[in-house]
Amino acid sequence: MECASGQPPPGAPRINGSACFGVSRVAARKSLQLASAVWRPGPRLTSVLRHTRSEVRQQLAANPPVKNGTLLAADFKAGQLPRGSQGPQGPEGLQGVQGVPGQSVRAYAHVEDDGPALVAARTKNFTSVTHAGAANSGRYCLTPAAGIDPNTVPAVVSPDHSLSSGSDLASYVEQPSAFCAASQFEVLTQQAGVNSDEVAFTIIVP
Repeated sequence: MECASGQPPPGAPRINGSACFGVSRVAARKSLQLASAVWRPGPRLTSVLRHTRSEVRQQLAANPPVKNGTLLAADFKAGQLPRGSQGPQGPEGLQGVQGVPGQSVRAYAHVEDDGPALVAARTKNFTSVTHAGAANSGRYCLTPAAGIDPNTVPAVVSPDHSLSSGSDLASYVEQPSAFCAASQFEVLTQQAGVNSDEVAFTIIVP
């Protein structure tokens, strides 16, 4: 029996003049043994704990802990990493390779139907233009500068609606020419399918 000095509770027994209260050492030891037996894990709990530890080991083997400094930007989805601040401007790049010079057209001319006449500001390497054939035949003969042979180089022609009369305009290059000299370009102009001298045009020799 555990005994203690001091004022005993009412009715407490006395041994050698001291108040004795509480439980005996034997009773206390039995209480501890009983508590240990109650909280001892049973077979089911032991099995659960064993499986849980096994699963943890498997997870750790399949997904080992990430070490600091081992993750890369590719390991994250878009938007998960914060955008960094703007970096300094890089040095100026090297001068690029010089491109191949483009080829200019050999000749071009803007022809007014009134006259006819060449528009000087829009003409290069054409020296003259004249009517060919009868009046209102819609045929023009254009003389190019020296070195441009109508028999060896093509030409492209298009009607100019802003300086022409009527509608449904058309223009054509006729080569070989039927009404012009071999050294000239021959152009035929029409309105609604009929030859006409009232169609201005532009001719280009690439």
